[in-house]
Amino acid sequence: WQDQLPERHQFAAFARKAAEWLQVRHSRVYGLIASLVGCPYKYGGNTPDEGLDCTGMSIQLWDWSVRMGLLHPLSRPMMRRAVEQGERSGYGQVPLSDVQYGDLLCYGTGEHVGHITVCLGRYLPGWGIGANSGRSHTNNDNPNARVKLFRYSGERMYWRKGFKFAVRPR
Repeated sequence: WQDQLPERHQFAAFARKAAEWLQVRHSRVYGLIASLVGCPYKYGGNTPDEGLDCTGMSIQLWDWSVRMGLLHPLSRPMMRRAVEQGERSGYGQVPLSDVQYGDLLCYGTGEHVGHITVCLGRYLPGWGIGANSGRSHTNNDNPNARVKLFRYSGERMYWRKGFKFAVRPR
């Protein structure tokens, strides 16, 4: 997979070095992450080529991770909207201190979940991956917005005020 990573992804060089240095059994997860980081943001987007929004990115990561044997298949397909993935899915909530690879981190400013990111767990502890428009209204496409890595813990936590809870898909 390392030779197949497009150079346009800012994370590709780091992923290659991390996989070589760590020599972990599941190093292909870095290839998966690198294939998503840098993809354009597109509201309603479902593929890295057309662009991804937050839920499209979480579905892609889960589908690819299941195919690679990194996660177990879900009992039912992952829903498309953030509020459905976070609140109406029946997934069990987990404390932020116990999140694992593939857990969904749910955010919002009102009563309901409006944004989803995915925890990278043991592969990049304290980090997650997410897609957002960089604007207050997520249905506005921003040509400069990309899927990117972010911190979900510590002083520089991504969108600390908007964090609601984490869920573990099953």
